[in-house]
Amino acid sequence: MHRPAQWAAVIAAAAALAACGTPRVAGAGPGGSARAVKTLAYYAIPEKHAEQTLANCLVTAVWNNGSLTVQGVIGFKSRQPEPAVLAVTGGTGRFDGAAGTAGVSFTKNFKILTIKLK
Repeated sequence: MHRPAQWAAVIAAAAALAACGTPRVAGAGPGGSARAVKTLAYYAIPEKHAEQTLANCLVTAVWNNGSLTVQGVIGFKSRQPEPAVLAVTGGTGRFDGAAGTAGVSFTKNFKILTIKLK
């Protein structure tokens, strides 16, 4: 499969799973305890000619003294990625236990991450 076709397949799958679903939350259990397990059911209905698609983005930024992982959803319009805010989901070394956000924007030649740690 050619690279553009692979991306189209990934984006279409992400759109089917993320853009068109309806989440439902099951009850939290007796007493509504904050520690109770919650179950999410997510129903995805693909739209054949969606104007916007979504893709899951997972980034690991690596430095000599540690790494950060960042994850979230990137929206695409007319096959072009849009700016987004992703979650910092963890880190290693100097960034062990990291949390925060990472803004991502796109230029013709670069992807720019602006990381804000808590």
